[in-house]
Amino acid sequence: IDVGPGMSGATDQLTYEPISIGDLPTPADEYRATGTIFDVTLSEPLLKAITITARLSSVDELLAGINPVNVITQHYHNGTRELLETKVDFAAATAKAQVDQLSLFALTIR
Repeated sequence: IDVGPGMSGATDQLTYEPISIGDLPTPADEYRATGTIFDVTLSEPLLKAITITARLSSVDELLAGINPVNVITQHYHNGTRELLETKVDFAAATAKAQVDQLSLFALTIR
């Protein structure tokens, strides 16, 4: 999680908690959850958007058919699911998405 200068208050506390797949709300119909599910909170609201970066496994890459458009970060907040624009780099094994609020995130494969 990349929280650069000025994106939150100087004394804010960032908390990262891995979540089990059984505790995840059901992903959108054509998506399957990977093992990368986490809850991120900050003691105060974000002042600017931040980048969430998730690691891709070799299994994630195979399930995605080595096609970046098949990898989507889903953001669950206020009882809704948002499909985030996700930038995938298979060589670096990363998936990145910009967010302006924090809560539950899941890396999913279409």
